[in-house]
Amino acid sequence: YHRHHTDPSKLLAAWKRLSSHRSAGVFRRAVRDGEAPGYTDRILFPIDLSLIRKMIMAGIIVCWADLHHRLELICHNCVKFNGRESDYGIVTRDFESYVDELILLQLIGTISQTATSIVTNHGNVGNQGSNVLKT
Repeated sequence: YHRHHTDPSKLLAAWKRLSSHRSAGVFRRAVRDGEAPGYTDRILFPIDLSLIRKMIMAGIIVCWADLHHRLELICHNCVKFNGRESDYGIVTRDFESYVDELILLQLIGTISQTATSIVTNHGNVGNQGSNVLKT
């Protein structure tokens, strides 16, 4: 979750999937004051999906934890400004569920690859050790 990714391709692939989700439309670009008067007064750290992509490319977001944190901030900002039970709040809950699911699936995939690698390497070490004993 906190492992640093030197190659941003996996994070960008996840970002692409997230940004194409049915409820991601409202989060794709920055909120303008004309659309939501008072937004910049109430929201201290405005963020959107286009900014997250730039942060991945700039090496600011380098692990799943960073990505997850920034996506949670998008959701938090939306609910803080609009309310949990507003139409935007409902869209946010849908998006938040998808974010959590996608991050979890990425982590399960990483854990599975690591476990396979450990088992494979352990099997090779075990075979070498048994060959040494036989000779």
